[in-house]
Amino acid sequence: QVRTKAVAGIAFAGESAQQYSKKAISDLNFGDKVEDKSWTWEHKTRDDYTGSGTVKPVTWIVVAKNHYGEDSGVTLLSQELIGRYMFDNSTNVHPYNGSNHWGNSNHIRPWLNSSFYNTFSEEFKNAVLTTNVPNKTYENADYVTKDNVFIPSTTELGDEDYTITYKIGEVYPFFAGAANERRIAKLGSNNSTYWTRSPRSRLEDLLICILANGSQGEKMRSENSCAIYNN
Repeated sequence: QVRTKAVAGIAFAGESAQQYSKKAISDLNFGDKVEDKSWTWEHKTRDDYTGSGTVKPVTWIVVAKNHYGEDSGVTLLSQELIGRYMFDNSTNVHPYNGSNHWGNSNHIRPWLNSSFYNTFSEEFKNAVLTTNVPNKTYENADYVTKDNVFIPSTTELGDEDYTITYKIGEVYPFFAGAANERRIAKLGSNNSTYWTRSPRSRLEDLLICILANGSQGEKMRSENSCAIYNN
């Protein structure tokens, strides 16, 4: 996901895909969609962002506005999963299994903020705001990262079951009161499990993911089997 300035952009509203020309993003409603057709992304479907996939512009959903208390930004979440990638495989925290802290990620976080981010057009990059992203450790300690691109927490996706994780941030209005069905996301033609940045409470090598049916699950951070639903 990304947070953008409330500026003009190529957008279409709702499921009707009604086309607008340079409509201000801030004028869109929650659930409306935004595209920049001047750049494309290959939605590869195999582990570690390999294989092949459909090449097309990324479609973004308007999920929140002024959400992080900074500037007048609009939070956009990709409508589809953009690929499969490992969260972390560092051995200095927990041998072989990696870290479940978004701030420590040596795979997905730098990849999103470099390889993925650098495919954006210059106009789209110029609209992206660096966000102070709220996080927690598996021991429930707060910390903040600065990111141009980041993945959502379970809280932000409207899943407020904290049996095995913590409240991180606030619910995006688009997901307020949402059932599991709204959290289902596809990679290619199939529903897929995807990462969140919510750690498993009291365990340092497990991270909460959203399963193919939209419910909570957990995976080892070093697994390649989860896809990326990104802000």
